[in-house]
Amino acid sequence: MNIFERVGRWLTPYKYAFDKEEYHQVEKSSRRAKLSSNKKQEKDMPVMKQEELSDFLERGEIGVSIVNIKEIMDEKSALERLLHSSSHNGYFIHTEEHHQLAIRFRKGSAWNYYERSNKRRVKLKPLIEYKEKGLSDKTHLIPVGFHGSENDERLLIDFDSTLNRKHLKKFEDYIAKINEKSDVLWFINIVRQQDDTMIWNASVWNEHGDVIKRESFHDKNKVRWR
Repeated sequence: MNIFERVGRWLTPYKYAFDKEEYHQVEKSSRRAKLSSNKKQEKDMPVMKQEELSDFLERGEIGVSIVNIKEIMDEKSALERLLHSSSHNGYFIHTEEHHQLAIRFRKGSAWNYYERSNKRRVKLKPLIEYKEKGLSDKTHLIPVGFHGSENDERLLIDFDSTLNRKHLKKFEDYIAKINEKSDVLWFINIVRQQDDTMIWNASVWNEHGDVIKRESFHDKNKVRWR
């Protein structure tokens, strides 16, 4: 079991109402609990800290601010936005062919949230879902530890379980490791294919705009876009 699995449960988020082309912002909670650099497990935390986390969980808060934008992004425009953005601010768009999120995180953000409740996630109806039930996970566009969201329909989609748990996780673990010492500017561009499959394109830069990593993942299962 690696360090990511040992950290424990992640925090469930506030349920955004997906209202197309509108601005939605949730203030980052001043009570957000952070892991120390040695990533102690929850059982080692003070009792009050655990109570605060449970309270945060029950209120369903979220630790990022997201703007619904009107124009599809490419890498150049996404990077331009993020270079001038504050940490934990993101930009989102969902169209008939694209599902995109660009968001910036200050260094050390990967471990902000480590309690988790499955109740909200189970009830979520994603904007991209499998046409037929199969080997899929409700997959976060950005690892939940960065933002705390379990039921925001903009931030989770149906995605191939093998890709999610192996190849995508390897990519995300690498970025989380980089984030220990550097800001990361993260752009997810999920593109619907003509055969109703999808390609997940991920691009990550540092605070200077230098590429940290790019990778694409093709889920060959048929999906339905809402």
